[in-house]
Amino acid sequence: MKKPDSIISGNGPVLVLGMGRSGIAATRLLLSQRRTVTVIDDGDASALAEQTAELRALGIGVLIGKDAAKVPPVPYALAVVSPGVRADAPWLTQLAAKGIPAISELELGWRSTRSRILAVTGSNGKSTLASLCHKAMTSAGRDSRIGGNFGDPLSDLALRYPAVDWLVVEVSSFQMETSPEFRPEVGIWLNLHPTHLDRHGNMERYAALKARMFLNMTSRQRAILFENAERDCSLLRNLQCRKTTFGLSVSANVWYHNSEILWHNENGEVAGSFSVAGTMFDNRIMGPTAAAAVAAAQAVGIEPACVKAAIASLRPLPHRLQNLDCIRGVRFVNDAKSTNLDAMAAALEMVGGRVRLLAGGRLQQTVTDAWNESLRNRAVAVYLWGEAAAVLADLWSATVTCRIYGTLEQAVDAAWRDAQTGESVLLSPGCSSHDQYRNFNERGEAFVDAVNRIKQGVKV
Repeated sequence: MKKPDSIISGNGPVLVLGMGRSGIAATRLLLSQRRTVTVIDDGDASALAEQTAELRALGIGVLIGKDAAKVPPVPYALAVVSPGVRADAPWLTQLAAKGIPAISELELGWRSTRSRILAVTGSNGKSTLASLCHKAMTSAGRDSRIGGNFGDPLSDLALRYPAVDWLVVEVSSFQMETSPEFRPEVGIWLNLHPTHLDRHGNMERYAALKARMFLNMTSRQRAILFENAERDCSLLRNLQCRKTTFGLSVSANVWYHNSEILWHNENGEVAGSFSVAGTMFDNRIMGPTAAAAVAAAQAVGIEPACVKAAIASLRPLPHRLQNLDCIRGVRFVNDAKSTNLDAMAAALEMVGGRVRLLAGGRLQQTVTDAWNESLRNRAVAVYLWGEAAAVLADLWSATVTCRIYGTLEQAVDAAWRDAQTGESVLLSPGCSSHDQYRNFNERGEAFVDAVNRIKQGVKV
């Protein structure tokens, strides 16, 4: 199906909002299309000096800091928006007033590639599922690349690999704010939990952004939905595309049960299965992720056995339930990617045993007592830091011992002092990192450094 490319096929100048990885990827792709580009970023000039020099060396106009407070008075044909720019940002208001269309870097990359797209969205676990799908394709001999919200931006993939078999793309709600037409050949809805509500305002808006790409899809494309997806988001009930479901029950097309992934044929009969026993997918949290990968494999025309092979070689991604070390019988687990409380609860269940939990940061959702049972069953104590520490302590202290510290490093130090042989110290913050760190990767690296200092016998 022909993509709506009229916006990007002209010759007028283009404004790129944001100078992070997405903004630079969009700029390079636009340059390859012989467009005149200006990049603006209202961040600190000294922190962006390297990126600024790189772009100016390519002949790009760059405006930084106060100089970027307003959209320049130029008749831009198009603006390309980085995911860090909010939908209510003054820049977008100014662009709308000038009648200048704005699209995301994701949409620019999609409109610019001839490759087929498999897109993964959801609240938790997107990167792991995308990696599993990519590995399965590679196992089947398909020419596949992975990127999007995780890894290389889609505009970068579109530039370097303009026509491979498949691009596996992780898609975030931030990207979908300015992606009016984006639609993959195969789209996966993994799950929906409260997160990013500090940006989107409410669950209805958040769910609608997740649903947008599925609503854009046609009868030639396929949506792969968690079995409860239509209950969680009513917008998914009237899709024009074909549907496959996955989950934990036999009513789904593909499901996880008792350490196995099973699937139906077109007649509703069990057509096959394979075991995931002993793998990271052998539980009710990650089992549906493996089931979704099997549904995706079938959608792109490869055998479920390729998913089984991919599972055997897949290792946890950095900062996602990553086993760091075991020091004097105490295991350290890095789940810094956990940015909402459902992800934290899932991590507690998957790590198991007696856990000393490190949590805190900036809340992205309304906190209730919904997570108290997970804490009661799994956590020995909770070590809190950051903006949310006092709020979480007030809510959880009747359920589990809670202590507040000024920094993550101090919390790690305290958890290590208290930990007993056979216990785990788990970093699964349940909050965003933006109160003290630039991103979850930086937060995770701070935890890695703290654990390394403990291992070396140096007090944190």
